[in-house]
Amino acid sequence: MAVNQIAELSKLITLAFAKQQHVKLRRFQLLEDAFAVNLPPDESDLTPTDPAAAVTQAGLPADHLTVAATPAQLEASVRRSRYGAEVWRPLLWVLIPLLFLESLLAQRFGRRG
Repeated sequence: MAVNQIAELSKLITLAFAKQQHVKLRRFQLLEDAFAVNLPPDESDLTPTDPAAAVTQAGLPADHLTVAATPAQLEASVRRSRYGAEVWRPLLWVLIPLLFLESLLAQRFGRRG
């Protein structure tokens, strides 16, 4: 019987000490530990939204929005935003036929020596 009483007394002392420490901690507790309960269900709605609609709701201009569906489109969009649009390929396709046309015209109407 004495052993049970000592065990119960030990538990009570431990609980009292823990409660005292808890009270001390609660006095200096910051508001960072606060959290909300019973949030509205639409706060956790994870369905995808239209990016253009979301941008206009945020008050940003929608004409600067680029939506990438594939990783290749994302890479091209990032490259274009960093360096600008690549002009050399279309320019090359225009210049090569012009070079051949110049050679053809030089043969046809050039001076013969």
